Amino acid sequence: MKKIFQKNGNSIVYVVLNKEIIAIIGINDIVRENAKKVISILNKNNIETIMLTRR
Repeated sequence: MKKIFQKNGNSIVYVVLNKEIIAIIGINDIVRENAKKVISILNKNNIETIMLTRR
């Protein structure tokens, strides 16, 4: 499953309970065209923003 997620460009999240992996989740999102504008608005309103991306 992990290799399938990685092949599709997903970030992998492991869900652990009592030191045992109970789920593996693949997350993939695109950077939207208005992201820069939205972050600017948030910053102007004193809302700290952090954008994480591999690109």
